[in-house]
Formats: sequence, structure tokens, C-alpha cells
Amino acid sequence: MANQAERSLRKGSQAILLVLALSFKFHLNAQDTFLVQLAMEQAGWDATAKSVREVSDGFLVFGEIEWQAGTDARRCVVYRLSADGSLVGATTLNVPNGHRSFFGKVDPVAQIDTGGFIASVTQYWGPDQRIMTYRFNELGDSVGFSQVLAFTPQDSVGVWCQQIRPTEDGGFIACGSHYEEDADQQSILLKLDATGSLQWTRTYGLTAEYDEAIGVAQYVDGGYVLTGSAYGGWLPDKNFLIRTDSVGEQMWRKDFGVDGGVFGAVRVLTDGTIVTWSDYQDEVWLDDWKELMLTKWNSEGQVLWQNHMAYWQNSMSFDFEVLPDQSFITCASFAWKGLLMKLDAQGDSLWGRRLAVFDHLGGTYPYDVELATDGGYLLCGEARQTIGDPMPGLETIWLAKTDSLGCVVPGCQNVGVQEYVMDLQQLLRVSPNPAREVVHIVLDLPEGGAVEGRASVRFLDACGRLVLEEDVRQNLNTLRASIEVSALPAGTYYLHLRDAKRWLAGSKVVVE
Repeated sequence: MANQAERSLRKGSQAILLVLALSFKFHLNAQDTFLVQLAMEQAGWDATAKSVREVSDGFLVFGEIEWQAGTDARRCVVYRLSADGSLVGATTLNVPNGHRSFFGKVDPVAQIDTGGFIASVTQYWGPDQRIMTYRFNELGDSVGFSQVLAFTPQDSVGVWCQQIRPTEDGGFIACGSHYEEDADQQSILLKLDATGSLQWTRTYGLTAEYDEAIGVAQYVDGGYVLTGSAYGGWLPDKNFLIRTDSVGEQMWRKDFGVDGGVFGAVRVLTDGTIVTWSDYQDEVWLDDWKELMLTKWNSEGQVLWQNHMAYWQNSMSFDFEVLPDQSFITCASFAWKGLLMKLDAQGDSLWGRRLAVFDHLGGTYPYDVELATDGGYLLCGEARQTIGDPMPGLETIWLAKTDSLGCVVPGCQNVGVQEYVMDLQQLLRVSPNPAREVVHIVLDLPEGGAVEGRASVRFLDACGRLVLEEDVRQNLNTLRASIEVSALPAGTYYLHLRDAKRWLAGSKVVVE
């Protein structure tokens, strides 16, 4: 088992890993990179970011927060951020009294060709359920909504919507799950017109199974493809891929992956091939050990290639995008840590960046990844801290803007460690900055926190080359160093503080 795990890690996660730090901002090549956390007041409550979209003067983050502690009264919220990641404002969607509202599971919000965005929102209170569509402008304000489906307690029907996407006719296609009392849960496909009104629905499923569609896309011939999970009992047994015609009639269904996860995504390429992002478990593995899996299919549902990667406990696939050169950018959870990974056009790993908090025991989950207009990447999700983490009980929304190599800190690919933490940057002090002779560095670790092995500080130049490295002294929970920089040419440098295994914190330093 260990050898198999090592082979999978080498194959799918051969990479220097990503640093994400609280309120950490850099300016590189006239573009900002940053990581910010939102909903910090949500200590002990749910806080999740589901989609991020770039607008003309910044970004919109669509997520959910628990409105009242301990009530599970979730509300959908839209955050507006400036181009440098500063919070501008937030809008919470109004829902009927007592109802909870959800956008969906993985990147549920779609951009509209005519401007703005659309989201399907599930609202429920017990058996009183409805599906709504909300439209938003570039300010993140709701500019209209309509009801798609509604069921009362007397109907004994439940419905959830997980994703919505635009269609070529100006309308939309959405997917999710549908269930009735004493019947198997089925996947549901909903076709909406340009106004968001329902045109038709179709359901799909097998006898004695519980199906849930998670991702949907329009096929090149005007039909649709959807992917999701099938449950034979309480846990998912497999993933599925379904192709339909233009009116939703099923043409074929392919079940794949043992013990498939509850997340996943699907994309259609211009040549009519289909790509799915999911996870996989071999029958001989332990119950919760999985690999991530990228699969390319032809129009008849035959596998063209399939790559497995990142073998570990609780590997979960979330979102991915097809890039202009036909390569892929993906996000996932790997060993309870976030993973941003670049794959080539054949699905082979180019690099990966992992995200976690210091002394991490909780979970870091990225639900959406997008290509930014400057060639970098946008990544959003949630971070859950637990016992042993710096802020036990804290659950926050986070947004990262990286460069084209997945770095928030320039040069992260040259740091030379195998793990990076995301929450110590706020504790780092660097002075003076700008500097001429000596730079003093102090990092106060959280109570009970400890570094592993020797700690050191590295300076990289603007090209990512190592120009200076020195050891760091540790006194109790404080790391200190005084670095002589007078011999360095004037310019901008990037400071990286690391221990024997992890990147701890970093800063831009100007030498005069």
C-alpha cells in the first residue's frame, strides 16, 4: 500500500506546493496576487465560498454563511472585492422566514453572455422546497429572480439544484437531484428559457440506487452531458456520465470509479470529446483511500485516456477548467488540504500547490478555480480549523489570486519544500522595509505551535533565483533573524521563511 501511495504521489503531485497567507498581497508584473479571508466572525459556524468571478474592477465571491449560530439557517451571500483583494461590500439574499438557501456544490454560478451572472438557489424548510434563479450585476447586486419549481409538505417531493450553465439558445440548463416519498432519488435535468422559466425536466437513475447530478454542460450537437454520484447504500458507489439529446432523452450512461465521491465536474471540448474530473477507489484499498481521476471520453462514452493521481485519504475532486492550450487547471482536496494542480492536454501533472493551516487537523476545500484575465488563477473555498490549529472552531471563506505558476508569493516553485501553510503571514514582522543594510525578521508562532527541524530564511530575486539564505534562531514560540542585505543590488526581493518541511511565511522586501 505504501509503495502504491508513493507512486501515485510522484505521478500526480510532483510539485512544489502553494503558499496562501492571510491578507497576503503582492504586486507582480503589474498584476496583484493575494489571499484574503472573509466571514471571519463565523467562528464555529459554516462559511463556504462556491464560485468566484472576475469583473471589470475586481471580483465577486458567491458563498454561504450560517446566519444564526447553531440554527443551520444558511444564507447565500455575494462578496465584492477590489482588484487587490480588498473587501468592498457584501449582499445577503433574502429568503422566506426560516428557510435555508444554497447555491450548489461545485462552482454553481454561471456568467451570462449579455452581462452579469445567474445562479440557481435551493431554498428549503423541511419538506417545503423550491428552486429559484437569481441574476446579479457586476456589483454583485441581485437584479431579478424567478421561481423554477416549488413543492409543499403535501407533495412529499424534494429537489436540489447543484449547477446551472448557459445554453446556445440564450437559455440555461441546470442539474441536481429529485426524490419522492418511498422512491429512489434520481438525478434531474432542468431546461430554462432566457427568462429563467422552466421549459422541461428529465430525471435519470437506476433501480435501487440514489443518483445525484453535480455538474452539467451543453454538448456540441445541442444535447447535454451530466456527471454525478450514484449511491447503492449510504455511501456513494460510483460516478456516472450521462449524455442526452437536445430534449433531455438519455442516449447513454457510463458508470465509472469505485466508491465515487460526492463532487465532480464535466466539460465538453470543441472536438466533441468530454472530460470528467472525479475521484476513484480501487476495490482493494482501505475504505477512505482514493485517487483523483481525470478522464477523457469520446462521443459514444468510450474512455480515450484516464489518469489517476494524488492517492491519499479523503481525496475529493471539485472544479476544473480547460485552458486555451487544451491543458487543465484543477482544484481538489488532498489529505484534508487544498490542492491546485496544472495538468497538460493528456492529463499528466505539470505542477501542484497544496494549501493548509499551521499544525493543520481541519480541512481546506477549494470549490472553484478560474483562469484570470492576466493568465493567473482564481481559487475560492472554505477553511475549517479544529483542535490543534491556531484558531479552533474557525470556519472562513477564502479567495486566492495567484500568478500563472499558482504562486501567491513569487518564486514559490523555487522554495524547495514539500508543504506550505496559509495562516502565519499575519504574524510575520519584517523591518525596516525598504532596507539598506539589515532586515530584521520576527515570526510569532501560535501557542503550542512548533517548527520542524532547522528554520531558515531565503531571499529570491525578481527572477526567482536564490541570492541569500541564513538560519533563523528560535526562542520558545518566536523565530528571529537579522539579515545583512547591504551587499545585494538595489531592487525587489522575495523573502521566504521555512522550516525543514514547510514554508511558514514570506514578504516582499525592497533593498535600496
